Amino acid sequence: MLSNQPSIVYGPSAPIPVSMTFGDLLSYHAQHRPDNHAIISHHQNIRLTYSQLEERSTSLAKAFSSYNVSRGDTVAIMLGSRTEYIEVSSTPRINST
Repeated sequence: MLSNQPSIVYGPSAPIPVSMTFGDLLSYHAQHRPDNHAIISHHQNIRLTYSQLEERSTSLAKAFSSYNVSRGDTVAIMLGSRTEYIEVSSTPRINST
């Protein structure tokens, strides 16, 4: 009989509060473990630490703001399985940059 449990489990041992947005969670990890890997993409040959990911997503949020994209605006994402998808998730941080 097959188990419903995954064969490999990664992640925190305690649940992360649901009240944190992706930007909040990224900032938390960038502050507490800046040199740990946040993303490892073998097919793109990219490794990003939490501090690098925060820097890139903040830069992207500033670029959105320069095009007058603000909180509440709809942003379409057309990406495959790429690291940039995570960076685009910074859009809730637009007004805080």
